[in-house]
Amino acid sequence: MYREIPLFRSTPLLSLFFVLVLAGCDYQLVGRGGTLPPGIGSIHLPTLVNRTAEPNMDVRLTQALTQQFLLDGRLKVAGPQADAVLSGTIVSYLLRPLAYDGANNVTEYQVSLAVDLLFTATADGKVLVKQRVADTSQYEVTESVAGSEEARDGAVAVAAQKMAERIVSTIIEGF
Repeated sequence: MYREIPLFRSTPLLSLFFVLVLAGCDYQLVGRGGTLPPGIGSIHLPTLVNRTAEPNMDVRLTQALTQQFLLDGRLKVAGPQADAVLSGTIVSYLLRPLAYDGANNVTEYQVSLAVDLLFTATADGKVLVKQRVADTSQYEVTESVAGSEEARDGAVAVAAQKMAERIVSTIIEGF
C-alpha cells in the first residue's frame, strides 16, 4: 500500500540527509587557502615604478596595495628582510572617452591602469609570479573643472583599489 508523506513531516529527514551529504564534501571557503610556497610569511612592497605621465600614480597604487595586504592579513608587510618582494612597474594610465552629449562634448571617461608585477622569494631569488594586471573605472564629467577633476581622482582611486584587490588575490590565491 502506498502512503504519501506530507512535506512538512519529511522536512527534518530531508534536512538531515543534506547535512550528512554536505558534511562529506571537501568544501572550503574561498580566501582561506593559499598557494604560497612554505616559508613565505612576509612581503616587502617597495614603491612601484611609474612609467606614465600621471604624477604620484606610483605612490597611490603602492599605498592601495599596502593597505590591501594589511587588510587581508595573511602576509605580514615588512621591510627588505621579508620572505618575498613584490615589485612592479605602472606601464599604462589611459583616459578614454566613453560617452558624448549632443554637442560632441565628452560626458563620461574610463580610467585604465596596467601594472607589470614581479613577486620574488628573497631567499633564493625564485620568481613566484610575473604578470601584468590591469583594471578600469568610469566617471562622469561635470560642468565645473574642479568637479570633473574630483570625479577623475575618485575613479583613479577606485581603479587602484580594484587593482590592489586583484593583485593580493593573485599573489596569495594564485588566480
